[in-house]
Amino acid sequence: MLSRSAPRLTHKRIVTRGFQISAWLIGVPSFLMALFLGGTAFVMGSDHAAKPSQYLDVQTYGLVGLLANAATGLGAAFSFLNGVFVGILVLLAVSALAAALFAVMVGLVGQGLKASANWARPVAVALLSILVLIGLFALTALDPIGRFADGAVLAALSYGLWALIWRYHDHEAAGLANGPSSTDK
Repeated sequence: MLSRSAPRLTHKRIVTRGFQISAWLIGVPSFLMALFLGGTAFVMGSDHAAKPSQYLDVQTYGLVGLLANAATGLGAAFSFLNGVFVGILVLLAVSALAAALFAVMVGLVGQGLKASANWARPVAVALLSILVLIGLFALTALDPIGRFADGAVLAALSYGLWALIWRYHDHEAAGLANGPSSTDK
């Protein structure tokens, strides 16, 4: 009876899966948020309001003219605020789209690590180094619970750096030390 064992878990495989899972966890929500914010900005930014009416002469129309003028002024103020909010929504949508593109880059680096591409390892080390520095700077501004969460993220990032720098080719050396495997035949 042939037994099929599970693939050996190596540091390279763990880091590769980490990059791929991170890409999905960052990319999908960011892309959906970019669509939602962009759609909301489009709907809010479209000009549904009619052109404001001319101001009425209060001497001629009295209280009705005064109320109509106040409503026109209030409408103009709300129209200005709507423009400000649409601008904020557009900035948030662009930021969410940038996060989704960052996730695509992380996913491509994960695919490159999986395929043992020469470019992927230095890019991954640089990316993880930058994220570790950002995490260290974040420790100065966080409360104790945030520090705990940041510490867990820093531990995972540090493991990734360690595996990419010092343990990246261990699976190949371990395979040669144990002799040819059944897949080599």
